[in-house]
Amino acid sequence: MSKVLISFSKDWADEFDVYGFKVYDWVEWYRLETALRVIGDKYIGWYFGTNEGWDDDTINMHLDDFDITDLSDTDAMVLKNLFDNEFGNFPCLEDWLTGCTEEAEEE
Repeated sequence: MSKVLISFSKDWADEFDVYGFKVYDWVEWYRLETALRVIGDKYIGWYFGTNEGWDDDTINMHLDDFDITDLSDTDAMVLKNLFDNEFGNFPCLEDWLTGCTEEAEEE
């Protein structure tokens, strides 16, 4: 199993759930999560829609809302064919590493 399904689900202001998923290569996810945990105490803004989002959570708080599921190669291919590896509101985690977020743009 070389792929993992990273799914995200979080309640927004007791109004609705925000969810999404992305398929990662296992090694890519491990490296990404490890690097994010190193800077995990940093507060980061993540926004979606017109005025919805979170601006008072740390990276680690966001990461705790992810579930990791091993995928077979067949399952990963099905998801790729149906959703091009990503679906819903899923944050660009690579931007969190580089600081290209709403918070960084405001500074």
